[in-house]
Amino acid sequence: LHAFVTAPAPGGGATVVRCFIERTRSGAHALFPLYKLYADHEDGTGRLLLAARKVPAASPYYAISTAASDAAWNSTSEHYLGKLRAAPAAAAAPREYVLYDAGGRADDARRRALRRELAAVVFGGPARRFEVALPRARWRARGPDEGRDAEALDPGVATNVLDADSVYVAHARTSKYDPLSSCLVDFRARAAVASVKNFQLGRGLADDDAALPVVLQMGKVGKDCFNMDYTFPFSMLQAFAVCLARFDTGVPLATTR
Repeated sequence: LHAFVTAPAPGGGATVVRCFIERTRSGAHALFPLYKLYADHEDGTGRLLLAARKVPAASPYYAISTAASDAAWNSTSEHYLGKLRAAPAAAAAPREYVLYDAGGRADDARRRALRRELAAVVFGGPARRFEVALPRARWRARGPDEGRDAEALDPGVATNVLDADSVYVAHARTSKYDPLSSCLVDFRARAAVASVKNFQLGRGLADDDAALPVVLQMGKVGKDCFNMDYTFPFSMLQAFAVCLARFDTGVPLATTR
């Protein structure tokens, strides 16, 4: 399961992986909602693949794992995959998030492999505009060994770099309709409720929205249910982390959340 959720989507962009996210924000999760991601099967059922919860700390972060138990949020758990951490916010500065894998810090006494940065999400300018930088993945259609060949990502360097060999950047597409009714963008029936959380990411130049092929989208379909679809070069872990960052921004543009 770890290999599946951390590998780029198969097919080099020809395959769209469909999932859905359930948000629980009542009871024990009233302060820190629980997010669970399921495979979206044609019969309407789903299999739990990923879960995430914000961990209160001096520098809070989202712990991401393949299980939703309390023990799974610990970095020593076999289910633990990594964390999404927001960079310290500064006045008038873009809001930034970085996804790390399960590796340890350079001073980690347990001598684990050093952690790597798997994605950077930057919110800036208009509230609904953001971009995502990933280590560039090279698709190889060679069967079981298909996977990612990528370098560590420095988000400070990656931001707005579109032609670097080692960095892939995707931009949020702008709704052509009422900004509070973003489900009216062509989500191909994968969004049913207007929400400021709805988004589509496209690859290409930021000023050419209409022509951007969609590589990741999230659309609200119920009070606490959201469809998530992604394709290459995103992995399921990276796509889920981008959605978590979108949930966390708390953009005060509408009563729907």
